[in-house]
Amino acid sequence: NPSELTQQKSTAVSTETFRRVAGAFDMERLGRSRLVAIGVGGAAQFLEDSARCGVRDFVLVDGDVVSETNLATQQTYRRDLGRSKVDCVRERILDINPQARVHGLKCMLNDLDDDTMRLCLFGADHPQDRPEQVLLLGMTDSFDAQARVNRLGLKFGVSTMCAQVYERGLGAEITFTHPDVTRACHRCVLSSRYRAYRRQQF
Repeated sequence: NPSELTQQKSTAVSTETFRRVAGAFDMERLGRSRLVAIGVGGAAQFLEDSARCGVRDFVLVDGDVVSETNLATQQTYRRDLGRSKVDCVRERILDINPQARVHGLKCMLNDLDDDTMRLCLFGADHPQDRPEQVLLLGMTDSFDAQARVNRLGLKFGVSTMCAQVYERGLGAEITFTHPDVTRACHRCVLSSRYRAYRRQQF
């Protein structure tokens, strides 16, 4: 049966790909988990590394294209100039693991309403299609988008991770929340940053 042969070959490729890290990560659980990335330029390396760890379900949201200034600050290359960042990262994830499911949305977060974001996080309403774990990533330099990631995490009860990079890359903060564990949201943890932005546009 040709379809069975294709499936066996695909499984063999996956097994060999992850053979050396199979004991380091819970590959079964990571394979049933989903990363929803808001902003993929600066997060490209993180998303690639997640694919190398066995994550197989990605939703990429970014309306930007690769510009020359990105070459010095993001995991981009000259061959990517002018191309959608979503397309570039999607190709790299699939080059690591052809079995990955990568859904790309070439738009900004504010172009998506909460109902659409619910579908991005959980997929269809069929229980067998829902990911076991969801991590919503705020990997954008838009303050408003970061703030909305925080609100979406609270509304839908999902884990969130946000990366905030200081001007000229002099420093960064990475904050993480989990609905069952974390007692403070990103806005609470970064309250001084929220105040500075709202009052001084800093």
